[in-house]
Formats: sequence, C-alpha cells, structure tokens
Amino acid sequence: MVFGDCLDDLEMFDAAEWSFAMGGAHPEVLRRARHLAPSDHDNGVLRTIPRVIGIPLQAGPPT
Repeated sequence: MVFGDCLDDLEMFDAAEWSFAMGGAHPEVLRRARHLAPSDHDNGVLRTIPRVIGIPLQAGPPT
C-alpha cells in the first residue's frame, strides 16, 4: 500500500497493488493511481489505512 502526490511517486505506484493518490495530487499521479485518498491536510493516510484493512478509526489516543 503506497500513497503519493508528486511525480517522483510514480515508480512506487507502478510497483504496488494498492496505490493511492492523495487529494490535490499532480494530475498524472491521479491518473496512474488505482485509488484516491483524502489530502494529507485531511489526514488522508491515517483515514485510509484503517478503512482498507477494516478496522475502526479511534478518536483520540489509545487508553
């Protein structure tokens, strides 16, 4: 599972089965990604990984 937003991420995208373009990514990155994720400003990686692997996202730090 890889996440990216810039052209230098494309090689990584080609090697991964689960490639996510972040919101606001370069147009070529958006075109080549297999999936989309929210922007990094919207905690896109943090929100996407739990959704993909099927675990609930906890609010706040673990206790």
